[in-house]
Amino acid sequence: MHFYIYYTTYCVLLNTLNTVARNRRNRRFRGIRGVLVFYLLTLLFPLIPLLPFLVEWNTVAKNDRIQLMPDDYKKTMGAHQGNITEDDQKKAGQAISGKMEDKHKQFILNLIKLIESGEINPMVPQTFVKKEVYDSMPEEWQDKTDLILVNLADEIRMVVDFWKSTETPDESPQLDTMVEALWHSKQKIEVEYDVFKF
Repeated sequence: MHFYIYYTTYCVLLNTLNTVARNRRNRRFRGIRGVLVFYLLTLLFPLIPLLPFLVEWNTVAKNDRIQLMPDDYKKTMGAHQGNITEDDQKKAGQAISGKMEDKHKQFILNLIKLIESGEINPMVPQTFVKKEVYDSMPEEWQDKTDLILVNLADEIRMVVDFWKSTETPDESPQLDTMVEALWHSKQKIEVEYDVFKF
């Protein structure tokens, strides 16, 4: 049925175009340019009825290609939905207790000692650097250090807050991971310059 409608539309448009091309008063279709325009449009008009089919084919192809979740996954998730209480969800998000490596623990204690003595301030990242080393660095490395200082400040605050919090365990694998992330950030600069106080 759709094909019949499109084919009829195509025939009517082609007939109209042919009539306009023969009309001597229409200046657009006079001479050789007019003939070329007519034949170009005649070649393009057969594609008009195909457009809806191409769009529909493309949509079907996309739907077949993109399947967000397999049916068995949906069934499994649906079967277990709503079984977890709010308290269980809160408990699942809490840090777990576990033995920490001594080097991580010692690093945190040194960091807290520096903060409590006022030598560094987590709210003022420029206090993390050794001034004489920082001033002797090339401008490119100073810029890199300035960018990393903001991340270091956030990481230090998270480590110290976790360590001092009464709601988190004294030793935790999460804290180990946070210290490792802090070290990784530092090492980007310390590969070339020993600029940090900790």
